[in-house]
Amino acid sequence: MKKFFVLTSFVIVMYCMPTQAAIVIQKQGGGAHGYYSVNEQHDDSGNSLLQCKDPGESPCKFEIEPSGGVHYASIVSYVDGQVNGGIFSGSTVIYGSNVTWNGVNSENVTITID
Repeated sequence: MKKFFVLTSFVIVMYCMPTQAAIVIQKQGGGAHGYYSVNEQHDDSGNSLLQCKDPGESPCKFEIEPSGGVHYASIVSYVDGQVNGGIFSGSTVIYGSNVTWNGVNSENVTITID
């Protein structure tokens, strides 16, 4: 009976543990005023993708905030500063989220938050 209780408790805890979905932001070829094409996708698992391409007038931001309460705009600002400061790729933990990036400047960078 004790083994059954421990096993059942373990299964319940694992089922109830929150899983954080990934947020991927891809910025390619932006101009001084923004991007021409801004597309976002969200799936039922909580994953979000934001793709911003070519020079234009639109900001690279989500219209629908990603789920999970991640402060993605602050994270993007941090990464933009790192890339513009010469740290073109890296990884860190911000607000409890793993953040990785690779780019050449703030208009051409891929950021993954999970």
